[in-house]
Amino acid sequence: MKFIDDKGKVFGKINLFDFLVILFLLGLAPVFYIGNKALTRKLDMRDTTKVLVKIKCASIMPELAGAFREGDVVKDNYGNTIGILKKIVSDTPSEVITINQFNLRNNDYSLVPNPSGRDVVCLFEINCTEERGILYFNNYAVKIGNGVVLSTDSYNIQGVIIGFDRTSSAAKKENR
Repeated sequence: MKFIDDKGKVFGKINLFDFLVILFLLGLAPVFYIGNKALTRKLDMRDTTKVLVKIKCASIMPELAGAFREGDVVKDNYGNTIGILKKIVSDTPSEVITINQFNLRNNDYSLVPNPSGRDVVCLFEINCTEERGILYFNNYAVKIGNGVVLSTDSYNIQGVIIGFDRTSSAAKKENR
């Protein structure tokens, strides 16, 4: 039996071009598998430390502020759980400064509520990694004043870290 017959079919069953395409695709399967394994990293929960972080989300839309729920799960880009919303500490209207334009010499200004913005302060328990004494959350250094991006199944928000409890993280790490 010939490998390729007179009609160009391999083993008399399949066209030579189709055979080469199938062979090529089968050869790519391991490449895609290895590439996927190399590029997606799973968060190893043994190497993380849970830290309570207070985050302020300033001037967000009221609809977004209303979407926050205690127990919301924060996920990374790969769908790994990296935090949880423990408590909504405050949800207040944002304030804007208004200046009395007719009395500028007396610095006449006042703070008034902004109806299109809310300031929400939340307490999150997040999984941090530690490198050279600095805690990192989702590639952000956990430091007061640093911004973070939090993603759940329902929303993405940006906030600023206004406080965190590093001592509880160290105590939890020692108790392991």
